[in-house]
Amino acid sequence: MQIFTTYCSSPVGIIQIRCTHEHVLSINFVEQAGEENDDFPLLSVCSKQLQAYFNGERKNFDFAMKQNGTSFQQNVWTHLSQIPLWAPPLFGQLKLELTIMRIVNFKL
Repeated sequence: MQIFTTYCSSPVGIIQIRCTHEHVLSINFVEQAGEENDDFPLLSVCSKQLQAYFNGERKNFDFAMKQNGTSFQQNVWTHLSQIPLWAPPLFGQLKLELTIMRIVNFKL
């Protein structure tokens, strides 16, 4: 699987974007930009959408994403992605829901 990488600057630091031919795999803050392998259109789409977000012009992203992780981590990502933008997160409720899911999954 070939992985493409690019870096872009943001108001909060340098962002590294990594993707395959099909999905964005990761968006991370890094100390400094590294070697780029950025000859892939999905990186440009992602970078432009992030810049629009930081400019206040976008609230949602529509590029294909794939987050790796255990089923529990996937559940956390699913719950976090359902919190509306700028809404105060209800971490106590999220923790309770995830704990219940973990118990149910453990017993299955």
